[in-house]
Amino acid sequence: MKKILSLFVLLTFTLFFQTGCEKEPDTPPVVINETPQEVSFIINGGTTYNNKYITFSNFNTVVTQSSFNDTTGVSTVKALGQWDNLNVFMEVFFPNDTTGYYMIEEPQPPLFEIPEDRFFRLILGSNEMYLKYINLIITQYGKPGERIKGTFNGQMYDYSANGNGELIYINNGKFDIIRTH
Repeated sequence: MKKILSLFVLLTFTLFFQTGCEKEPDTPPVVINETPQEVSFIINGGTTYNNKYITFSNFNTVVTQSSFNDTTGVSTVKALGQWDNLNVFMEVFFPNDTTGYYMIEEPQPPLFEIPEDRFFRLILGSNEMYLKYINLIITQYGKPGERIKGTFNGQMYDYSANGNGELIYINNGKFDIIRTH
C-alpha cells in the first residue's frame, strides 16, 4: 500500500509540476498606430469634381508628415497619396499645438497671386484648388509618433474648368496623420 501511495503522490507531483512549467502562450506585441492613416472629403459644385468622394491613405512617406514648429508656433499637416490614378496633396497650417477650432480665410479670389503665407492647399492631379475659407477642428493632437486628427469643411476656387474659377464646397473632410516630429 505504501508503494501505491508513494507512486500516487509522485505521479500527482509530476503532473502538478508539468502543468506549472508549461510555456505561456505567446502574447502578440503591442501595435502602435494600428489605425490606418487617412484623408477624405467630398467635393460639391463645379464641373470637374462635382459630387466626388475623395479618400486616400497609401501615403508617400517622404512628403506625408505632421509637426509643430517651436520657433513659429505653427503646426503643419501634409499628406500626399493617390486617388483615381491622380496624385492628391493636402497641406494645412494652423496655430498652436492643441486641439481646437480654427476658421481660416485667404484673399478671395487669389486669381494667380499665390500668397506666401498660405494656410490650406489642395491639389488634385495638376489642378490646385484655392482657398476661400475653411473650418478646421483639431480633435486629437498627440506627441511625435502619435496622431493628429481633425475635420474640415469650407469653400475653394477651382480654376481647372475655366479661367474665371468655380466655387466648390469641401464637405465631411477628415484627416488622421501620424505626427512625425
